[in-house]
Amino acid sequence: MLNSTPSRAFDHLVGMEPHITKMNSLLCMESNEVRVVGIWGPAGIGKTTIARALYDLVSSDFQLSIFMENVKGNYSSKLQLQEYFLSEILNLKDMRINHLGVAKERLNSWKVFIVLDDVDKLEQLEAVANELLWFGAGSRIIVTTENKDLFKRHDIKHIYEVKFPSGNEALQIFSRSAFKQDSSPEGFMELAVGVRQVTNHLPLGLCVLGSSMRGKSKIEWEHELHRLKSSLHDDIDKILRIGYDSLGDTSICKTIFLHIACLFNGEGEDIQLLENSIIDVKYGLGVLVERALVSISSGKHITMHHLLQQMGRGIAQEKNADEPGKRQFLIESEEIRFHFRCLEA
Repeated sequence: MLNSTPSRAFDHLVGMEPHITKMNSLLCMESNEVRVVGIWGPAGIGKTTIARALYDLVSSDFQLSIFMENVKGNYSSKLQLQEYFLSEILNLKDMRINHLGVAKERLNSWKVFIVLDDVDKLEQLEAVANELLWFGAGSRIIVTTENKDLFKRHDIKHIYEVKFPSGNEALQIFSRSAFKQDSSPEGFMELAVGVRQVTNHLPLGLCVLGSSMRGKSKIEWEHELHRLKSSLHDDIDKILRIGYDSLGDTSICKTIFLHIACLFNGEGEDIQLLENSIIDVKYGLGVLVERALVSISSGKHITMHHLLQQMGRGIAQEKNADEPGKRQFLIESEEIRFHFRCLEA
């Protein structure tokens, strides 16, 4: 009886109904085929939240189900990842396997619902869901990632791109996190709008900042908001930095990312300016777009989310922090003036 009761676990989540409706369309539950659906978007946009809401809503309709969080966590091999996957979905503690074909042998007669959350390498998909034949008729697999290229390489054709919430939705997300109600109380609305502007509607930023400002006075809010305009909250920085770190230690993509964050974000003929200073800029930009770190409009204007830009500028300032003159980028006016005074001396 409990399993037959529809889950409403996402009722408290702002704007979730439209996401569920669009995902249900892509999942096409009435079909008997095995289908894989990807959820793509930048860090903090709500991919995991959408996947979790869907899992809570429909997993009871399947014979076996599993929500695998943080798939990009530490697994030494594809075999180890598949062992963990099979142990969890079959409820067999410490299962051991000696080849990757075991998944097909054990699951091809079962209707399964699988969520692979936060995938960042093709090998992870190959270990857990390499072929549709591994699973029984009517099975559904959801894959969330910040790297859209993985869908192309694994031939995943059904993709849901998560968009930013509207202005009203952003205020509601923040208010629920800060005040545990749908709107900000009297005297705080202007400050809430300021937070929405600083976060540029990113749900992660709205939730983190709402929680951190809960219970504080209006004066404390004003001070915190002023600080946030020039620096990034530590919890947000840690999550956003994962996407930057995944670009590789010496990647040209990191160089392009920092150029955009420090110099070129939305400033006109961005691509032409980058091409004049960086080799392979088109390749690097393509990678950044695929990983939801930047977007390009009208074929030439590059846009980076405000919080990502803050993170990038913070990274640039960390390098040679004690000697600004040795940095690749000088951003703050005081640092620039100090550097030129040193040169004149």
